Amino acid sequence: MRKLLTLIVLPWLLVFWQATHASADTGTSVTTGDGTIDSGVARGDGGPGRGSSSSPPCTYTPIAIPPSDPMWYSDRHNIPVDDGSGAWYVKTCGTNFYGTVYISRVDPAELLATAERRLTLPLPSPRMNPSGDQLVNVPTWLWLDGQTWNGLTSTAAVPGVSVTVNAHPVGSVWSMGDGSRVTCAGAGTPFDATRDDPAATSSCSYTYRQSSSGEVGEQFRGSVTVQWQASWTVSGAPGGGTLGSLFRTTSFATTVAEVQALNRTAAGS
Repeated sequence: MRKLLTLIVLPWLLVFWQATHASADTGTSVTTGDGTIDSGVARGDGGPGRGSSSSPPCTYTPIAIPPSDPMWYSDRHNIPVDDGSGAWYVKTCGTNFYGTVYISRVDPAELLATAERRLTLPLPSPRMNPSGDQLVNVPTWLWLDGQTWNGLTSTAAVPGVSVTVNAHPVGSVWSMGDGSRVTCAGAGTPFDATRDDPAATSSCSYTYRQSSSGEVGEQFRGSVTVQWQASWTVSGAPGGGTLGSLFRTTSFATTVAEVQALNRTAAGS
């Protein structure tokens, strides 16, 4: 895999380049949204660290360096910095100047790896009704916090190439702790005490047939797993496709009680 190269140039040399080649400076600036240049381009330069969401956005502005002005590593046996595949950029982060950076041709796989690392999928937040102990032979409504049931994206970019990962939840599987599983197509329906009948079932519900007495802690240990479907797209280079399924799981414990009915015969009957 071809690696990205970086170099910080002394400010006075940059000023000289800008003064002598101003008429050749064309193109637009590229600003990264999270203060980094992503995917290793920041290796060795003095800008904010990669992956730091608290850093100011960094802007990379193209600067034309003609072939007649070669740049060399002074301590690496005169190996040329410019490999002919990329371009030079002036780097500023917020109000700070960080010199110039040479960016060679980018392998989208590097950006994909960075975008995947930054894609933080939330853990599911299980909800049940009844809100406390569950009851034998009474439907338990199951649902997830709606704030966690949204599509997410993550982008890693360098000037000229960007990779975006998209993920969206497609279903959930509830392991109820008594050996049964419930598969739900969505997040489930929140129970509304002012509208819904506790004896009714929802699109995502389960009815316990036995109490949790005799279990460790008198509770069933269950879990809910959300399946996410992920894909990626590339701008500025070939690539893209499906990334398959991703999963997030949260465990829970619930007490299931059994309501006893007592029939009494009226006195004198």
